[in-house]
Amino acid sequence: MVPITDQPGLPRVLLIGDSISMGYTLPVRQKLAGKANLHRALENSGDTQRGLQKLDAWLGQGRWDVIHFNFGLHDLKYLDAGGKYVPPDKGKQVTPLHAFVRSRPQIQRPKNVHFTPEGYDQMGDYVVAKIAAQLPAR
Repeated sequence: MVPITDQPGLPRVLLIGDSISMGYTLPVRQKLAGKANLHRALENSGDTQRGLQKLDAWLGQGRWDVIHFNFGLHDLKYLDAGGKYVPPDKGKQVTPLHAFVRSRPQIQRPKNVHFTPEGYDQMGDYVVAKIAAQLPAR
């Protein structure tokens, strides 16, 4: 999660997301090498609400060709009216998001919210495909 120096002539891509996206940042950066300059928010972006609050700071003054968001598991948590974690029947889900992972339970670590190295690699492939489809023609 260190700032990178742009390779001239390549599109600029910004990745904003939670700890899951932190896990696939390096694989995505490697897979997009020579195709795009992949930057990311330099902190765990948490959930969508926090993302909206900090979006201007994360965007900075740069020009972005593609911005990829993943707030993932932080959006799946259930909170009560005071913002405390609670069981699903006692609160409201922040935002439901999880179609890719739900169809591949084997890529997640047992009894853990994070993923296996192979899981991060598969998510990296998925993210690369989504970003590559949005890159401007060179």
